[in-house]
Amino acid sequence: MTELEKVRQEIKVLEKKLELLEEIERHNAKPKMTFKDEGGFDIVSYDGYVYYRLKYPTDVIWYSKSMTGRLEPIKDTKNKNELETLYLQSRTYCPDEPLEYDEIEHDISENAENKTIRDVIDRWWIDTFTSKNMWSVNECIDDLADQVEFWILRNKNN
Repeated sequence: MTELEKVRQEIKVLEKKLELLEEIERHNAKPKMTFKDEGGFDIVSYDGYVYYRLKYPTDVIWYSKSMTGRLEPIKDTKNKNELETLYLQSRTYCPDEPLEYDEIEHDISENAENKTIRDVIDRWWIDTFTSKNMWSVNECIDDLADQVEFWILRNKNN
């Protein structure tokens, strides 16, 4: 093999390597999907209807199926707040609580839309040192955090 043939062979090998490197570069240039934040999706049943709850890092959106079968966002603030409140309460329900304590009935019956944060804390204080007096410190604090979170969600769009 002459020197010229050797150089031509090396050029062919280098061209193959170059093609491979260009292919790798094209592949790496494609956008990558990265995890930014978590969210959640729940399907719930309430009052004979099925609702879909999408939780984003900064928002929660409720959907229901329209007559055409399409998911439509629930735009009525009162309905969204009621669904969210009931949803959150159902997630924190503790079967060991005294029978006379019912968060769902309590929040709806007391005109929750007009409650101030002070009303929420006052009610929590009374409950904590009466019907829930067997709760640990952590259970009491968790309950207060839940009550404040419910209040924020109810008043978010007001």
